[in-house]
Amino acid sequence: MRRWRILIGIVTVAAVGAAFAAPASARSPSNANITFRVGSTVTEPNPGTIVAHAILTWTPGASNVGASCCTNDIQDASADTFLAETTANRYPFMWNSDDAKSFEIDSYDSRGFYVGSAFTNAPTYVSLFGEADDAFGTYSGRWFTQTTTNALDGSLHYSTAKGASVTFAAGVRTLGWITAVGPSHGSAQVYVDGHLAQTVSTHATRNGYRRIAFARAWFAGPADPTHTIMIVNAGTAGHSRVDVDGFINVTED
Repeated sequence: MRRWRILIGIVTVAAVGAAFAAPASARSPSNANITFRVGSTVTEPNPGTIVAHAILTWTPGASNVGASCCTNDIQDASADTFLAETTANRYPFMWNSDDAKSFEIDSYDSRGFYVGSAFTNAPTYVSLFGEADDAFGTYSGRWFTQTTTNALDGSLHYSTAKGASVTFAAGVRTLGWITAVGPSHGSAQVYVDGHLAQTVSTHATRNGYRRIAFARAWFAGPADPTHTIMIVNAGTAGHSRVDVDGFINVTED
């Protein structure tokens, strides 16, 4: 672990590059992003605050001499705190929506030579996440509102009609769908920016709430473009219910 890096901080990208210049032909790790663990449950410890299973991800760098790569030192740049040393290209953590996050990943090959750094975004920005209430979606077809303390904000939308859809759009770098699961629940087609991304089953032997059923992440900083997610009820025979409890998203400050 290179804990001495904490004392340096991340003053600017240029300063890091000048002090620890990567070999000219080495490939630095890609810019990183934060997504969420599909299938995990979102908790709501306080009104307006949610906690989720998040995952920091990046594409590994490469050594210029064929050395194995890479060992990665992960820092929470927003708090100037060393977090972990890992050879993986993902770092799971619990994220509270009250906390802004900006990460730096410094990569080293098997010889210990610096290969490059990955950042969640420009060093002057931080990432924020939150949950857009289901009421902010645009609904088409036959939908109902169910009031329940098990849902985020106390209620959710549901439909049993094939083809019923809901659309949500926002300027984001990560966007996901929060739903409920259970014996009466079926599948939904998830479209991202107008293209079918995945067919997701919400069928389960037991009822469950506040589940992240789908998440998609991009990196386009420092400005986040508008992305759209649309959930379409697939009309599963015998258990066709599809719920929308909200949309989880990551944006810039």
